[in-house]
Amino acid sequence: MTSDTILLVEDEKKVRELMESYLTRQGFKVVAVATGEDGVRALLSGRFDLIVLDLNLPTMDGLDVLRTIRRRGTCPVFIVSARQEDRARLEAFELGADDF
Repeated sequence: MTSDTILLVEDEKKVRELMESYLTRQGFKVVAVATGEDGVRALLSGRFDLIVLDLNLPTMDGLDVLRTIRRRGTCPVFIVSARQEDRARLEAFELGADDF
């Protein structure tokens, strides 16, 4: 059993709940939020071992969240997104995403 903490930023409720449930069953502590703003607030108030980030978020785009994350540190960031165009992938990696 691990005690690593994951910040999950996903706006689609069913997807967020499914991912949170799976990660929790795998032994991770999960902080799940629905908006980029809530993700940034969580990041500022806690320590995370991994961030799982959707790009298609309301009001604050996932790439903007990633920029904020990278200004704060080097926590690994995995992008999960329906966006598959090469431009989005390239920009995410240029901003410091670890996987897409």
